[in-house]
Amino acid sequence: MKKLLLIALVAGFAFTGISQNKPTKVELKKRAAEQTEQAPVAPRPMPEIDFDRSVTEDVNRIPIGTAHSQRSLRREEPHVIYYNPELDVISVTFTLDGETYGVANDDGTTGMFYSEDHGQTWQGPVVVSDNTADGITNYYPAGIIFNPEGNTSVADAYGVGQSTAVDWNYKVYGSAMLGGGDFTNYVWQDTDPNYTHNGYWNQYGLQQVNNEVRALNLKAAGDWSTFTEAEFELIVAELDGSEFVWDFSNTLEVDVDVKPEDGVIQWSGMFVGMDSGLEICWSADGETGYVWMNGVSTEAPTGYQPILYVTNDSGDSWDMIEYDLLDGDAQDFFYEFMNNASGTDFVIPRFKESTGVVDANGNLQMFAAVDSHSADVTVSPDSTGYGWTNTPGDLFSLTFSPDGLQDYMWIDSLNTMNVNDEEGSYAGNGWQHRLFAAKNASETDVFFTWTDTRTVPEGMLNIEPDIFGWSKCATQEGMHMESPVCFTEGTLYEKFYYYPAGAEWAYLNEDGKYTIPYIQGITPGEFASNTSATEDAITVNFITGIEFEPICTVGLGEMNVSSSIEVAQNTPNPFSTFTTVTINSASVANVVVEVSNLMGQSVYAINAGMINGTMNVEIPATDLQAGVYFYTVTIGNESVTKKMIVE
Repeated sequence: MKKLLLIALVAGFAFTGISQNKPTKVELKKRAAEQTEQAPVAPRPMPEIDFDRSVTEDVNRIPIGTAHSQRSLRREEPHVIYYNPELDVISVTFTLDGETYGVANDDGTTGMFYSEDHGQTWQGPVVVSDNTADGITNYYPAGIIFNPEGNTSVADAYGVGQSTAVDWNYKVYGSAMLGGGDFTNYVWQDTDPNYTHNGYWNQYGLQQVNNEVRALNLKAAGDWSTFTEAEFELIVAELDGSEFVWDFSNTLEVDVDVKPEDGVIQWSGMFVGMDSGLEICWSADGETGYVWMNGVSTEAPTGYQPILYVTNDSGDSWDMIEYDLLDGDAQDFFYEFMNNASGTDFVIPRFKESTGVVDANGNLQMFAAVDSHSADVTVSPDSTGYGWTNTPGDLFSLTFSPDGLQDYMWIDSLNTMNVNDEEGSYAGNGWQHRLFAAKNASETDVFFTWTDTRTVPEGMLNIEPDIFGWSKCATQEGMHMESPVCFTEGTLYEKFYYYPAGAEWAYLNEDGKYTIPYIQGITPGEFASNTSATEDAITVNFITGIEFEPICTVGLGEMNVSSSIEVAQNTPNPFSTFTTVTINSASVANVVVEVSNLMGQSVYAINAGMINGTMNVEIPATDLQAGVYFYTVTIGNESVTKKMIVE
């Protein structure tokens, strides 16, 4: 199947059983040659906004608040937006602008805003960290809503913040109850001269797992850009009364190769433009987790790829996952998409950006932007780190289990390359393609979003970003979207989705689609006037309409409508006491009726017995809160789903 240019994407969703899409080698070599001929140039001015264009019905921007600067959203894949399924509440965390909020002072205060109506209105800010008394900053924040065990009140949940502070050797944590009170602030400074930047990467992986807060920091030894070793700092916190107790004792040394001539580790993350090569994610039960960084392992000269570890005991022990992209079927697959290495007959995949989630099978669903090394690292291993091609690359879906790489498939080509600091653009300050992964409550459907420029500008740089998406069923082979979709083409702010971020959990909306809570930072006016990455304020907006059709969640959205059974709409609807569903079946079989909430979680089920013709089934509202639900009638191997409303 030929690659489709992003500008030719259609807005519809289609599913296919094809698990791998390959262009011909002739087409790929032609495309690679065209890319090589175009040298990068400085970005063009801000995209022109057509204010007369109507905003599409589904995609709009809702202002949340004002951040002190783009430092709140600059870091690739920032974990600043969070969805808590238990409370059905969304939070957004950023460094507060001191001129806008009386509770903020300069760039030392981190605040959290939260929404109980899926982003339509916002409350806050709740101060979750404040370093102004110590005279230090709160840069690159992350934030979550922590719901204590047994709690059902949003006001009694905690906002938890994680960040770093200049001069990058501070790890900062803070917390406060959303309803007020119980504010605590923690600042750790590493005085070890070997770890002068222990805190720079302290904003990854923050999330609630069971009744713990888990987070990730990367400790790198040595001076800036010349690090000699690295280790994952796997951080855990527990709520003790009204305060969180943080434990930094669990570390994992990363087997990163070291250049023999200077003793510096070969790791793409040492360069600011490659901060995205670091991530951690967990299964819903907290037992299985994966952590990785993009580098060259000590095992063999491989080029930059994920150095990946897995745990199946909640992080008590970790094992390195071994896989080989330079041999066998994987090499044959990647050869179709990448430039060969220095004229050899093989390619060396170079991972530039990556993200991922753990699925229901305990596998890692990783999504990555990959191009190729131009140097032959198997002949000259020391060349890795400064001998790669400069092309946009391609997007891939990769499935890892503890036993290694299980599956891989091509998603799409990127139209543009990353915009780094040297281009001189304000928005290009650390700007990449912003890869985000999410999943539904059952961990079966996984979703992937990113930004790219649809109409390639001069220099092929990603300076007019729109938001794209693709999804797959992680538990049923071959079930995935045939082509990505561009969510923001035709919106008022098309080509202007700078500094976006997506949540890890998706919720099921009233239309039976999965919604990814999403934000975007900076307005056109701010873009045009701002000159400082650390001093000029930006507006943070919630983006509606980043939605996906269910793929493998049986029943929801009426995906599996049977022709041999008939299910009437429940009556009354809406209802407050009980409602009746009438069912007709041509066969004699057992009937099961299940009610699910908007997250896809089962909240009520009844075995209604055998049907022989027509049956009426009553559903009580006794244990159901007011809201939208789905009821699925299953008879044998067939099922029908419809929507109902409880008052």
